[in-house]
Amino acid sequence: MQTLKQLAIGLVVLVLILVGGSYLLPQQVCVERSLVIRAPREVIAAHVTDLKKWDSWSPWAKLDPKMKVKISDPSSGVGAWMAWDSEQENVGKGKMTLTVITPDSCQQMMDYGMGEPAMAAFYFLPTEGGTQVRWTGHFEMGNNPMGRWMGLFLDGMVGKDYEKGLANLAKVSEQ
Repeated sequence: MQTLKQLAIGLVVLVLILVGGSYLLPQQVCVERSLVIRAPREVIAAHVTDLKKWDSWSPWAKLDPKMKVKISDPSSGVGAWMAWDSEQENVGKGKMTLTVITPDSCQQMMDYGMGEPAMAAFYFLPTEGGTQVRWTGHFEMGNNPMGRWMGLFLDGMVGKDYEKGLANLAKVSEQ
């Protein structure tokens, strides 16, 4: 009986440490990757700001051939949006809306239907040999302890997709 009591106390202490420790973790997480692409920023930006062109470079486009995608008309400019629905866990369901477009950037709101929407952006900086493209994602992890722990792994999970997407964007922009 004493062992069972110690086990129960140990479990309660572990849960308290995990929950309490989660509040020491950041509430906001930023994922960022960049790549120099050998193309003018206008060419690169055209692939990012026209949602009909995302299929040619998006790291998620080929993950689910059965994914349902709907794109607004017009497909480019502030307010243009793309919604997707996939049975694939790593693609999921959501909606992206272009919120700000300048010659140097394109910002989007990503709504996954749970919690706060994420904010993503592309920044285009002319540089020697082409354009440095920086892709950022800002994620609000909220007060949910599990969400905060998940935030520790977000860069490793999403960052790989950003790297693949930037490499694909380079291929289509440099042609």
